[in-house]
Amino acid sequence: MFERYTEKARRVIFFARYEASQYGASQIEAEHILLGMLREDRSIAARFFPEGHANSSLMRSQIEGRLVVRSHSYSSNVDLPLSAEAKRVLVYAAKESEMLGHRHIETDHLLLGLLVEEGSIAHDLLTELGVVLDDVRNEIKEISDNLRRISDALEKNVPNTIETRPELLAHHLAEAGLIPRAVDYLRKAGQRAIKHSANTEAIGHLNNALALLRSLPADAAPAPIALELEIMLGQAMIASRGYAAPETKKTLLQAKMLIDDRTDPAKTFSVLYGIWAGHYVGGEAAKQRRAAIEFLAEAERHNDTAARCMAHRVLGSTCLVGGSSMLDCGTLSKRVIYSITSSILAFVSSTARTSVRLHYAI
Repeated sequence: MFERYTEKARRVIFFARYEASQYGASQIEAEHILLGMLREDRSIAARFFPEGHANSSLMRSQIEGRLVVRSHSYSSNVDLPLSAEAKRVLVYAAKESEMLGHRHIETDHLLLGLLVEEGSIAHDLLTELGVVLDDVRNEIKEISDNLRRISDALEKNVPNTIETRPELLAHHLAEAGLIPRAVDYLRKAGQRAIKHSANTEAIGHLNNALALLRSLPADAAPAPIALELEIMLGQAMIASRGYAAPETKKTLLQAKMLIDDRTDPAKTFSVLYGIWAGHYVGGEAAKQRRAAIEFLAEAERHNDTAARCMAHRVLGSTCLVGGSSMLDCGTLSKRVIYSITSSILAFVSSTARTSVRLHYAI
């Protein structure tokens, strides 16, 4: 139900549930959504309410004065249901988002939903304060249009700035609700930072890109883009914090979850190599063993000679560190391992095939 909701909008619903529980309500009403909105987005009153009525503390007291407070409150852990009224507010918010051409549902859209749902405490209070549906809708549209114009002007008129600071355009695009374009420019910013060895900066840009991507509906957040971002983030993490850092391992495992049969094998191998290297550097023998075997199986499945050579090197290194009996190598004696490792190193040093990007691409 909340797939299209941004993180802020989701937190509004979370706080609405909290507010309802504190007032002893058995379900979440429209006024609880308004209370949650004031708690999460304190700027919303200043942006949309008439001058002199932008005091969120005063508004909260007015709302509380109209609520029916029961003698007991529910635990905030109780998953209170939405009332029919609150459900209609969310439906209206989704429709308003679509009418404005937005792909996500933000706190602004929830405000519009409250204004559409007539007869609720939230609607009556907002109306008394002079908050008008058409005015709010037009203000949101104007803000979006202005941000789009700024983004288009930056992209067209100052290409050099965009080339050197793509994150600047990404910020304006994100504010305008143009999330896919914002993600692409943050990807470029991360790529540029990695190229200049500014890995901490790259990590920030790529994490922001992934956060924006997660704010999109599930069907609008393509897995290949998420995978590319996770791989780049892993590359920056390795360079900045090392293979064995917990955050590096987490990033690579998240990347692995995004791999499917359509994934470029070179990306698959780079992720699997990074996972293996993390266990190797961290001295995690059992996990290192499983990662090495998985790498070799994937290389053989794709019938990729370069990847198989790298996989044998990984397997050989694992055997040498843990002992051949650890892997139940059977006939794979140390002499054979040394031979395989030597031939792999010779192959890697002489080949220029792009699929052998494993240990330096990530």
